[in-house]
Amino acid sequence: DYRYYSLIATNIAVLQITNKSFTQAIKTLKEAEQTLLKNKQPEFLPTVYNSLGAAYQSVAPDSCLFYYQKSLDIASLQKDYLNMMTAYQNIGDFYLEQKNFPGAIEYMKKAIAINELRPEDQYKPALYDRISVLYETAGDLKNAFKYKKLETEVRQKLFSAEKQKEIDELEIKYQTEKKENEIQLNRQEIAEGKHQRNLVLFGALLLFIIAGFITYLLFQRRKITQQFEQEKLKLFENIFHEIRTPLTMIDGPIQMMKQQPENLNTEQLVLMERNSKKLTRLVNELLDASKLGKGSFQLQYAIGNISDFIEDIITGYRAEAGSAEINIVSDINIEDGMYSFPSNAVEKIVANLLGNAIKYCPAQSQIDIRAKVEGEMLTFEIKDNGHGIPKTEQK
Repeated sequence: DYRYYSLIATNIAVLQITNKSFTQAIKTLKEAEQTLLKNKQPEFLPTVYNSLGAAYQSVAPDSCLFYYQKSLDIASLQKDYLNMMTAYQNIGDFYLEQKNFPGAIEYMKKAIAINELRPEDQYKPALYDRISVLYETAGDLKNAFKYKKLETEVRQKLFSAEKQKEIDELEIKYQTEKKENEIQLNRQEIAEGKHQRNLVLFGALLLFIIAGFITYLLFQRRKITQQFEQEKLKLFENIFHEIRTPLTMIDGPIQMMKQQPENLNTEQLVLMERNSKKLTRLVNELLDASKLGKGSFQLQYAIGNISDFIEDIITGYRAEAGSAEINIVSDINIEDGMYSFPSNAVEKIVANLLGNAIKYCPAQSQIDIRAKVEGEMLTFEIKDNGHGIPKTEQK
């Protein structure tokens, strides 16, 4: 890029001129001139020639005007107003050094006129300041004041423009930041709205799950209640059926006693007593079932010899079993001593086990019942020859 090449060469030369290395500066610029001419890049020569004129101005004043003029000629052809203005200004400075004030003022005015063709104002204050100094040195205070005033006005204009530019940039930054904040706020609102919607959906889902769970519990409760009612109804049917038998067994001897009171014997009384107890037991089971349904069944604890208590219950069923030709063999493996135990629950368990065994065992069979204490647990085992409980009904 020859534009940058020419700028670099002239900047190096300016540094050399500043250090009063004029010969070295001229050499640098001559090399740049040859490079540009060789590569047919004349549009960058005005900058090089202006710098060459400045280098020669201190060592060969006559040569400096030659290069200033060459810069001016090429820049004029290219309408390079910046280098034209620079060339006129450099010539004016040369005449100022020569104390040729009219010549200096003439070329400085030309520089100002060329600068008017450019849209930028940044060079005007320096030009107005130079020509004001020229007029003041020449004794023309009126024009010196005129251009000093123009310099001040332009500087104020540039200052205002610069400040306005800064204000505009700040306004742009402010508006940009404001828009970004609004966008961020909108994003936050959208995110919060989405979060709230998610919370609502989650809450609705949670309520749905809870409602479903409650419905399931109610359904299960209803199902369990229905099953319990069915079991209770079945139990009542069985008990009512069982009640009919002892009632018949009691009613038979009573009718016989009414018809033949003189033939009353002890065996009939024992039969009546046994069936009366069975009837009482069935009624108690019915009452217990009713208490279970109401949730009011309570354990009744007793303190005593649990082995004797269990044997007494078993003894109450031996006569019934004997009438059905069933033998009951008991094995109560519990150490003698005083125990605290729920007597009503134990009695019900033993009664249910033996009652069902007697009911479903065939004649000429045996029922084995065992009881033992393991830690704090009272365990019962019963074995008979009945058909057993179907697997579908086992729990």
